[in-house]
Amino acid sequence: MPNEMPASSDAARLYQKQLEAVQEICAALAAKNDVEELLRETLRVSLDTVEADAGSLLLYEPERRRLVFRHVIGKEQLVGQEIDPETDMEGRAALVFRTGQAQLTNTTQEHYNPAFDVVTGYHTQTLLTVPLKTLGSPPIGVLQVLNKCEGEFTQEDVNLLKIVASLAATVIANARLAKEAELAAVTRAIGDLGHDIKNALTPLQGIVQTTVEAFINPMFAELDQIYLALQEQAPALAQRLQNAMEPLKEWMLEAESSIQDSCTDIREMVSEIADYVKGTQSAYFEELSIGDIIKERLKRLQVIARNRQVSISYEGLENIPPFCLDRRLVGRALYNLVHNALGAIDAAVRKKQIELRPFFISWYVRGLFPTKRRSTKPIAASRLKTTDRACRNR
Repeated sequence: MPNEMPASSDAARLYQKQLEAVQEICAALAAKNDVEELLRETLRVSLDTVEADAGSLLLYEPERRRLVFRHVIGKEQLVGQEIDPETDMEGRAALVFRTGQAQLTNTTQEHYNPAFDVVTGYHTQTLLTVPLKTLGSPPIGVLQVLNKCEGEFTQEDVNLLKIVASLAATVIANARLAKEAELAAVTRAIGDLGHDIKNALTPLQGIVQTTVEAFINPMFAELDQIYLALQEQAPALAQRLQNAMEPLKEWMLEAESSIQDSCTDIREMVSEIADYVKGTQSAYFEELSIGDIIKERLKRLQVIARNRQVSISYEGLENIPPFCLDRRLVGRALYNLVHNALGAIDAAVRKKQIELRPFFISWYVRGLFPTKRRSTKPIAASRLKTTDRACRNR
């Protein structure tokens, strides 16, 4: 009996400490809804619970298949850095994430990869790494604490940190689900709004089409007949009539085309908004002639340009060979570029500060195929859609 007392006392003390850890992590996370705040509090409570000097919390990003340092205390330079858990065979974080088993490491006695110590200047002596996971589920990340303030980490610390990590993983997972539900609600609302916008465009397009087909075209046909009749009886009057009609005919063709094209653009963009909100919008690459896109987009700006007494012209487009691009994104970039230039010209004319001179423009366009982009950041193949296998091989 006397020999059992210390063991019972130790068990009671450990149980009390575990209860305190549970109470602290629950109190710290109960009022937090934001995922970033949850991560920050999880790391702080973890260091306090096992009396560690420094630590880091890494979350796994499935789309990129990387562990990312989200919050760090003591090695702040590591925030944002990444680990590939599939190829990193030396790091403890990668090992714990792969196996789902906690690791207690003494760097003076065991092999340890000091790469992060070199980056931060921090000297790691003891390292305790536990998976962020709930019972029966794969890890969503890794929790690491470094250098116990007094002594070394023990199995008791391992058990305490596993409790903290398990509770934190549950709260973080719930917060993510709440965020996803909120995002789903926003996406549904945007979808409903997009549907209403598309419905609102339908009568506009119908009015334009009816006005042109039922009134404008018959009017021009009647005026053409009057013009032919006047050619013999009053040629001067016939010429005046033709001079009055031709600009309006040309204008109506451009105006109708511009309105219909703009409605089509709005429908396309509304359809993409929900995809952007969900983060699933992708570039759609095809081998196309950029000359055709330039002609199409500049045609839509002719009405605006004419109102501002600006002439838009282009040349040499037939010499540009087809290449892989996203028609929508490149078209919008071109449209915005010229539209902004028209605005600048209009402002300069009003201020009487206009200066005419030729210039060349080179700009980065999101929507060009990766080999044509000026960015060194690659596009993930999973987000790449193309109708032509050759686009992938160029």
